[in-house]
Amino acid sequence: MSVYLAVFRRGLHGRGVCALQCRDIDPNTRTLRIRSNRSTEDRDSKIGIPKTSRSVRGERIPSQLVPLLDHFLKRHVPSTDTAWLFPAAHNPKDPIHPNGLRGMYAKARTTVGRDDLKFHDLRHTGLTWMALDGATVRELMDSAGHADADTAMRYQHAIDERHTVLAEKLGERLFPDETRKHCKRR
Repeated sequence: MSVYLAVFRRGLHGRGVCALQCRDIDPNTRTLRIRSNRSTEDRDSKIGIPKTSRSVRGERIPSQLVPLLDHFLKRHVPSTDTAWLFPAAHNPKDPIHPNGLRGMYAKARTTVGRDDLKFHDLRHTGLTWMALDGATVRELMDSAGHADADTAMRYQHAIDERHTVLAEKLGERLFPDETRKHCKRR
């Protein structure tokens, strides 16, 4: 479930995934509230505020993710509001440490033969997909919790791949089917 959340909730770092509690999910409005991060300082420190105030936000949960999330919550998470979505293995009253999450992800990526992938690549993938789907820089900034446009611009590289598609669409408008047929006859 952490992988899906990291991709579909594009702005969610591993630290943010670790800090999620049941109360952060509203299935009625399909909203995930991002309001804290799991500290990486040491094992004893737990939850802190995100790096920037823009990082505290609500994100829409894709409808495709709702049934998986519902199944996950019913099967793996106690129904209390303060229960961690991903509790620490040694003490379920504590959230998982980002290193623990990365360790589980490392096992999974090795299983599928993709040792080159990092957990942060999931965030990058989600934001890149948004850019490909036409998200503006402002939308990327909001989804990622970025405070400046320069940071969000790194996901715009995906737009470069669309230039060919856009050129073809422009050509179709400039030269509708009838014109192309006429050109072929010559």
